[in-house]
Amino acid sequence: MTKKSKKKKWIIAIVIIVIVIGGLFGWNMFRNNSSTATVSDNIGQENLIGVVSQMDISDEIYADGFLEMESESVYMETDGIVEEVLVEEGEYVEEGQILLRLERDDIAEDIEDATISLSDAYSSYETAKRNADIAETLYAEGGVTQNEVLSKQETLSKSYNAYLTKKNTLERLNEDYDNMEVKAVASGTLLNMVPSVSDKVLEDSEIAVIAVSEKMTLTADIEEYDIPFVSVGSSATVTVSALDKDYEGTVVSIAPVATSGTVSTVEAVIELNEADDALIPGYSVEVSINSVDLNDVTVVPYTAIRTINEQDVIFLVQDDNTLKMQSVETGYEDVLYTQIMNDELVGQKIIRTALSTMQDGMTLEEAITLSSESTTSEGDTSLMMMPGAGAGGGTAGGERPERKAE
Repeated sequence: MTKKSKKKKWIIAIVIIVIVIGGLFGWNMFRNNSSTATVSDNIGQENLIGVVSQMDISDEIYADGFLEMESESVYMETDGIVEEVLVEEGEYVEEGQILLRLERDDIAEDIEDATISLSDAYSSYETAKRNADIAETLYAEGGVTQNEVLSKQETLSKSYNAYLTKKNTLERLNEDYDNMEVKAVASGTLLNMVPSVSDKVLEDSEIAVIAVSEKMTLTADIEEYDIPFVSVGSSATVTVSALDKDYEGTVVSIAPVATSGTVSTVEAVIELNEADDALIPGYSVEVSINSVDLNDVTVVPYTAIRTINEQDVIFLVQDDNTLKMQSVETGYEDVLYTQIMNDELVGQKIIRTALSTMQDGMTLEEAITLSSESTTSEGDTSLMMMPGAGAGGGTAGGERPERKAE
C-alpha cells in the first residue's frame, strides 16, 4: 500500500468521526430542547391551573379604645349649699339612699308660710263657694238679681284660682325641699363624689357617678368599610396595654349612625366577658373583633374571578383541555381567596389568574401562551419601573389587585 492511499483512508475516517459526533451532538440538543419545552409547559400548567376547594376562613378587625364601666350620673335638681355629705367614694350605695343634704333652713320657713297661705286661700274659696250657692238659690226665688249671682260666681272663680296658686307654690317648695336631699339614682359603687361640705352646687351639675355593674366595657371606632362584618354578638379579644394581658369580650351594641371625619367610623360597644380587680376604667386597650368565621366554604383564588357585564365568572378547565366560562355567586373575599356559593364546583380545575384576553372555548395551550406573554410583559414593565428607569409606580407589595369590570 502506498503512502498516498494510507493518507486518503485517514482523511475518510476523520470525516466519518466528525459526522458521527456532529449527529450525536445534534440529537442531544434536539432531545434537550424538547425536554425543556415539555418541562416549561408543565410548569406553565402548574402555575396556571388551580382547583375549586373548601377551607375555613377567619378574619379580624382591629381598633383602639379605653376601658369604661357601666355607670349612672347623679345630677343636681336645684341650687344650694352642701350641708352634709353622707357617703364616701368606693362605698356601695342602694338606689334611693341619701348621698348629701343641702342647707334647708330658709326653705323650711318658706314652706311654713306657704302652708298658712294655702289654708287661708282654701277658707276664702270655701266662703266664696257658699255665697255663690246662696245667691243662686235666692235668684231662683226672685230674691236677688242675676247680676248679683254673676258677681258671686266671679268671686268664687278668683278665690279658686288663688287657692290653686297657693297650692302649686307649696308643692314646688316641698319638691325643692326634697331635692335638698340628693339620692342615689341606682344601686352600685360610688366612683366619685364631687362636692364637699360648704360647697355651692348648681342645678343640672353632675355631683356623683355610680358604677351600676361590675362589667367593663369599651367603645371602639370601626371604619365604615369594616362595620358590615361586625354584628352584635361578635367575639373580640381585648388587650390591656398596662397589664400586657388579654381578655375575651363580646360586641353588645353598634351605633345606628356613623361619625364623619377623615374616615367615617361607627361606634361599637364591647363588653368584657370577665373582669378582675386589676382592671381600671380609663386603661387604654387594643381590640381585635372576629369579623368572619366561616367553616368549609367553597373558595377560588381571588385572581380567578373576572367580572363581565356585572356578572362574576371563572374559567373551568375541561377534560379536553378547553376553557369553559362559568358564572358564580361570590361571597366574602380577602387578599388571597374569594368565597363562591357554587359548592357543586368543588374539585373542578380552574384558571388561577383569569386574564381579560381569555375567552370561553379557548384551549389550555392558548391560555398558557397568553399567561406567559402577560408574565413577560409584566417582567419588562417591572424592569422599567426600577430606580432610574423612568416615572411610574405599581401596586404596593401585599395589596390585593383591583378587579375591574368589563
